[in-house]
Amino acid sequence: TVMNFKLRCESHAHTADVRAVCVIPSGIATASRDKTVAVFEEKADGSFVQVQTLIGHSNFVTSLAWIPSCSAFPEGALISGSDDKKILIWRDGTQAAQLLGHEGTVCSLAVRVKSCGTPILLSTSWDFTGRIWDLTTGTCIAVLKGHEAAVWGGAFTSDSTVATVSADKSVRFWNASGIPLGAASGHADVIRAVCAKHSPSNELLTASNDGTVRWWDTAGQSLKSPLVAHNNYIYGMALNADGTMFATCGEDRTARIWSIDGQPVAVIETPREVWSITFTSNGDIALACADGVLRIFSAVESRQASAQQLIEYEECLSQANIPQQTMGGLDPKQIKDESSLGEPGQKEGEHRFVRSGSGDVDVYSWSSGDSRWIKIGSVVDGPQGNGGAHIGSQELDGKTYDRVVDVAFGEGQPSLKLGFNAGDNPYLVAQNFIEKHELDQDFLQQIAEFVQQNMGGLQPSGQPSGEVSLFACHVWFK
Repeated sequence: TVMNFKLRCESHAHTADVRAVCVIPSGIATASRDKTVAVFEEKADGSFVQVQTLIGHSNFVTSLAWIPSCSAFPEGALISGSDDKKILIWRDGTQAAQLLGHEGTVCSLAVRVKSCGTPILLSTSWDFTGRIWDLTTGTCIAVLKGHEAAVWGGAFTSDSTVATVSADKSVRFWNASGIPLGAASGHADVIRAVCAKHSPSNELLTASNDGTVRWWDTAGQSLKSPLVAHNNYIYGMALNADGTMFATCGEDRTARIWSIDGQPVAVIETPREVWSITFTSNGDIALACADGVLRIFSAVESRQASAQQLIEYEECLSQANIPQQTMGGLDPKQIKDESSLGEPGQKEGEHRFVRSGSGDVDVYSWSSGDSRWIKIGSVVDGPQGNGGAHIGSQELDGKTYDRVVDVAFGEGQPSLKLGFNAGDNPYLVAQNFIEKHELDQDFLQQIAEFVQQNMGGLQPSGQPSGEVSLFACHVWFK
């Protein structure tokens, strides 16, 4: 059954990307690259009002989780993880504790209250490890070592077992003492998110930069064929409360809702990339967006924004500039003329590329609920020009690469050459580059994203497929 999600409300509380979103009993919390956490309270009229700004991290805030009410935290508590390598615990807007141990960005947090009442935390990091913490005492009770790249996500599969996913493309299973229980592989690229489903049986869902979702049992056996969910990187995934649906979001600027067996339910278009997603307690969808906006969407008409606000949102969508690579590339044969907009789409969220009278290629998305095409932006080549990057077979330090780019770390600083090939894992490329030049580990994410963007369009032969969009040659990382 297709559901017609529409904008409910949005908040502009942050001044940079919203990287994480978390449901809390009073409303919603968000984390941002602006180094803050914002807390929103849901009011009786359905609006969300910001009531707190939590300041304590010294760098980007990248992950959030909520500790449910338990003996150690009667009122519950919010946890945040950051690029500053710290995990902070907040009680009623005040920093109550910090957990130290990770040597890289803390990129995911998951909490479980054990049957005995003890709250435990699973944190994962770009330092290639996961950690399990006893939140009653604040002590680390296990370090999960075995991944060969950044550990992007983790989930509890029971009181005593966890699963982690990594940029090394593997899923790994552990007991609560940190003893490895096994590993599984199948994704063709970085695995960015994992969710655990506990009823009627324990299962895992994983989402990857390869655009797919996969299902696993807790022994690492694949349960069904993968779902091609997005045409670009998937950044986030969430399950609804009763485990009947899941949602994904990513680089293609969409959030997508699916039945638990992978049937499409809804597509939500946004103006920018979506970093994180969650279901609210009433089944609405909250999105952490790259333009610094928290957006909430609802399929319940009475909770949706006013007609005027929806018109304004569609206008915002229509003005977006969409790089080719975020659409999975663009075949000229896909471009139709404007008369094609009189023909209905075949499925919810189907994209149609239309040559406008001005010569631009506009992108439209089919809304099954409204039975019409909605303009969601115009295709652009992407970041400016080739920027001096060398495309094709290039030598660097005696090795041949598909692409070599120059990277600078500040005005007046000498540039460093970075080489990579089509199909390389961007995080391994970035990590090797950091180690080679003895750079700060905090640059990992920025370098990896730079490699991801510049890898667009390459084929294994080293020849670009169609037009290739590159960042400028000298990119300054700060």
